[in-house]
Amino acid sequence: MYTRCSHLSSVIKIGDIELIKQVQDTERGLLEFRTIRQIKVNKKRRLVEHKIIGMDGSIIQDIGRDAISIYLEGNIRGEQAPDVIKQLWEIFRKSEPVPFESTVTGIPEINKVLIKDLDIEDIGGRTNHYHYKMTLIEYIPPPKPEEREPPSQEEEAQQEAEEEADRAADKVNILKGKVIDQDGNPLKDIPVKIIGEDGEWIVRTNEEGEYSKEGLEPGCYTITIDMEEYAHIRERICIGETAREKVPGPPGEEEKPSLIPGLGELEEIKEKAEKLKEELEKKKEEIMKKKEEIEKEAREKIEEAKKKIEEKKKEIQKEIEEKKEEVEKKIEEEKKKIEEKKKEVEEKAEKMKEEAEEKAKEVKEKVEEKTEEVKEEAREKAEEVKEEAREKKEEVEETIKELKDIF
Repeated sequence: MYTRCSHLSSVIKIGDIELIKQVQDTERGLLEFRTIRQIKVNKKRRLVEHKIIGMDGSIIQDIGRDAISIYLEGNIRGEQAPDVIKQLWEIFRKSEPVPFESTVTGIPEINKVLIKDLDIEDIGGRTNHYHYKMTLIEYIPPPKPEEREPPSQEEEAQQEAEEEADRAADKVNILKGKVIDQDGNPLKDIPVKIIGEDGEWIVRTNEEGEYSKEGLEPGCYTITIDMEEYAHIRERICIGETAREKVPGPPGEEEKPSLIPGLGELEEIKEKAEKLKEELEKKKEEIMKKKEEIEKEAREKIEEAKKKIEEKKKEIQKEIEEKKEEVEKKIEEEKKKIEEKKKEVEEKAEKMKEEAEEKAKEVKEKVEEKTEEVKEEAREKAEEVKEEAREKKEEVEETIKELKDIF
């Protein structure tokens, strides 16, 4: 849509900048002149077509419209022109919405806009004379976030249970402990060997004397310190069982206190994890049951919808058949009427033909009779003329004879 601005009574403002303006001085003449040569407004609506399977036609859903785009092209000249151009560039650079005002017919009511494109041309040979092209986009504020209700106590309890189960599950397959000396001080960077049926692993203690090994399968593991002075110390830990047995060191050596305390917490964690696992299984069963109910309900609704569609389809088909029969019946009736009319016309034409032939015959007979009469009259007239000519001839001959006798 194009609009020409041919008068200065219209108003188009971007922020505080007037794009249609004229300032004239009686002595100095025209000081400032701003005009718009062309306006193009682009509006688009978002429509989605939903086709219905097995049926003609479709449903058109209106999901709103796009932001309105306004294209402006015009001139700015005068002493204030450089400042106006600078303000336009500043608005474009900030990329922030600014107030918009317009009284031009064809431009919708828009409160705020953004400058999407801006092209400024300094017209050569003319001081403070600029030509611009710009595209404005309607600013539509983003929707406010939806206010969500806080979770219920049941949901919070379920979430906590799931988190606790996750934490416990992460710990179930972790073997960890702490290495200390006889005075209870932690030992740093000590190699700890973990021996199991699936292999051996060596881990080192951290600054707190702690070590851990993840990803172990359930079973029994032997823990030793991989150093000569601690070679006699062994401890056997069974993951998944309550029994803990000590494996004695080499015979003859005095058993020293265990430097690997704190491993008993695994059983407690395991037991807690099993309980949480059972609770999760129950929750899972409830969720699966609810899911089955929802799926069943959804299937029933789909079947019901299909059934309604089929019924509607049958009704439409029946209505189409009835309409078809009605139209065909009307066509047959019209055909019958046409045939009757045709027959009537043919009969009338035949009758008129016969009457015409009889009339023509009568006329012909009359013409022939008249012709005979005329011929007869002509013959009689010809005889009379002959007779008169003969008599006249005889009279002429007698006159000639008499004249001869006299002379």
